[in-house]
Amino acid sequence: GDENALVTIIEFGDYQCPNCKKWFLNTKPDIVTNYIDSGKANLYFVDLAFLGDDSLTASSATYCAHDQKQYWSFHDYLYSNQRGIDGGWANYSSLENYSSVLRLDTNSFSECLNSGKYDEAIVYNLEEAINNGIEATPSFIIVGPDGQKETIKGPQPFVVFEQVIESML
Repeated sequence: GDENALVTIIEFGDYQCPNCKKWFLNTKPDIVTNYIDSGKANLYFVDLAFLGDDSLTASSATYCAHDQKQYWSFHDYLYSNQRGIDGGWANYSSLENYSSVLRLDTNSFSECLNSGKYDEAIVYNLEEAINNGIEATPSFIIVGPDGQKETIKGPQPFVVFEQVIESML
């Protein structure tokens, strides 16, 4: 969204989290339409990769896709194709296949994914989540124009976000 938007939504999520997928499918589209596209809010996604071994790998893959300017495409693809926790859908092989489907440079993507170069950033995000009292996914910190903050926990419906955001505008 617009970096100058009055409201910032910080989403903490894990690509293997079923409730994150639920929010992605059911609530996020309305937030994008009503707040992101209109320039009233922006959205940041912060990896909280803790649900299983493939969580770290999935998060790393989005950063590697970002190297090719495809972060949000990969992010959306992961949530759209999510399966059970550590069920193989987010292992190295599957992620490399997704990079091909999304027409990334698969050699660069694989090299990046296997390098572990984003592991420290993902651990940092986990520490930031803990420092901000985030204990589960999805969780959201909504920050208003005066720095006021409100936390929303779980895959809440659009109306919950609408009430918080409107109170800050």
